Amino acid sequence: MSSQNVQTNKLRYLKMTKPYRAQTANQCTLFMAELFNCWAGSGLNAVDCQPLEIKMKDCFDNRRFQPLIRTPFNYHAARLFPKLSKRPHD
Repeated sequence: MSSQNVQTNKLRYLKMTKPYRAQTANQCTLFMAELFNCWAGSGLNAVDCQPLEIKMKDCFDNRRFQPLIRTPFNYHAARLFPKLSKRPHD
């Protein structure tokens, strides 16, 4: 085998495109899914589905939006990139 140095492409910068953490499932969408399943099983005007309708309406009326949480990856990548991209000593 030959001992050739393999060169990789140089990066101009190191950055994540979507630095937001994944959000958990919204509670209101879970209530909506339960309501759709109830309607699919027993019809649109079923008495069994009314408590689920009330839960879903209350949830959508009283929900609060949570801000997206940014990860600190891009900050640390920008800080450490000059140290990572240095040329090795010959």
